[in-house]
Amino acid sequence: MSVNFIHALMLLSGTSMKAAQMLLALYALDRGAQPFAVGVLAATYSVFPMLLSWQVGKLADRFGSRWPLMFGAACGTFGMLVAYCMPGLSALYIASAMYGLMHAFSNVSLQNLVGLLSDSQNRTKNFSNFSLVTSVYIFLGPLLARLSGFDMHFKFFHFVTSGY
Repeated sequence: MSVNFIHALMLLSGTSMKAAQMLLALYALDRGAQPFAVGVLAATYSVFPMLLSWQVGKLADRFGSRWPLMFGAACGTFGMLVAYCMPGLSALYIASAMYGLMHAFSNVSLQNLVGLLSDSQNRTKNFSNFSLVTSVYIFLGPLLARLSGFDMHFKFFHFVTSGY
């Protein structure tokens, strides 16, 4: 596995997480949620990374990065399915928590892999590029969410969940 592949994985997972963060907040507003509830929804993304990053790093050091990455991918998939299949604000809270778990597990595991695959000559460059990838996905996620036409997605979702 190369460091460039890790950067690509981080770009894809981070972009999807930031796009989902934007879309879930906008969907909650579209469903009539109060501003405080939308703020709590947005903050839910950060709870698991704040609480679990250190423990995930210890897991990745002890057992390798494969299983934490797979668990993070499963959490992201579950969050996406919950948001799609279950209507209501509580499903959005579950989805945002799952995306927070995905971010905690994938970000820490990919950072661990960058460190393991780097030698002393290119470690600084690889971590700098990793930080640049983070900056790019923070920019791209909301941009792609908006360009995806979320108004159309909400109208389709209302059509599907309203019973026609």
